Amino acid sequence: MAISVFDKFDEVKLKFAWGAESKSPLLSQLPSLTEHTCDEDYINAESVKKTNNQHPDYET
Repeated sequence: MAISVFDKFDEVKLKFAWGAESKSPLLSQLPSLTEHTCDEDYINAESVKKTNNQHPDYET
């Protein structure tokens, strides 16, 4: 079940993980990753636009 289907998923108390034998090793790295906010991405977007030569979708 996808926990994000709940309105207040941050209030859901997890009791176990099912199917742990096939869990992606990437998930084990999450606690050690540096965190960034969405606002930081938005601020950096202007500098990316200046160097991005990708064709915009609305013209295709």
